[in-house]
Amino acid sequence: IYLSTFGGAEILVRGNTVTEDKWVRKKSKLLLIYLLVNHVTRIQKDKVLGLFFNELSAESAENVFHQAITNIRNALKSGAELRISEKKETASKISRTKKKTDEIIEFSPSYIMYEDKILQMAKEYNYKIDVIEFNKMVNVVKSSESDDILIVKTAKEAIALYKGEFLPGYYDEWIEEMRTSLQFKYIELCECLLNVLKKGENYDEIVLYAEKLLAADKLHEDAYVLIIDAFS
Repeated sequence: IYLSTFGGAEILVRGNTVTEDKWVRKKSKLLLIYLLVNHVTRIQKDKVLGLFFNELSAESAENVFHQAITNIRNALKSGAELRISEKKETASKISRTKKKTDEIIEFSPSYIMYEDKILQMAKEYNYKIDVIEFNKMVNVVKSSESDDILIVKTAKEAIALYKGEFLPGYYDEWIEEMRTSLQFKYIELCECLLNVLKKGENYDEIVLYAEKLLAADKLHEDAYVLIIDAFS
């Protein structure tokens, strides 16, 4: 599963986009995003109810919670089935034997697990989450063991990954907290990169990344100074 959150939300299963029409409720999609961002964590049901359904009565929250889990499973299954259908067609061209076709059709992954009031993503699958990749790169850039070459390379990759603010258009408390934290990290990345670029007097890149910094923080005085110096 691939999750893209910067500049918008997109979920892909085996290369196929889970389209908006698969979501019965917006909360179901947001719950899946939350689970993916925390896919190595076992999450208590009560925490999920508090984050996503706290405006409902206990009975209603319980019902909507289970409906959301079903919706998530069906949405992910739709992406997997599309891929299976493509494989089936390819396999049919290679071999017309019934055995190979049946092996492909029978595959039905279960990506989300719920047991003993614990919710988590199944561990046996691969997950690529842009937020997690971004945070890993931030840690590399800020590490005292990283030299200037590694800082420049990693910071550029992280800045390229940050295509916009985290989940724009959504205003749940946990989303806004992550959005603010990630934007602050992005600003720090730009600052770290610019500090290294200044040493090499690479003025074109200084201007480029100073402008990116200003796009995130319009009042960043040092970025303005760097641009002015680059054209001096």
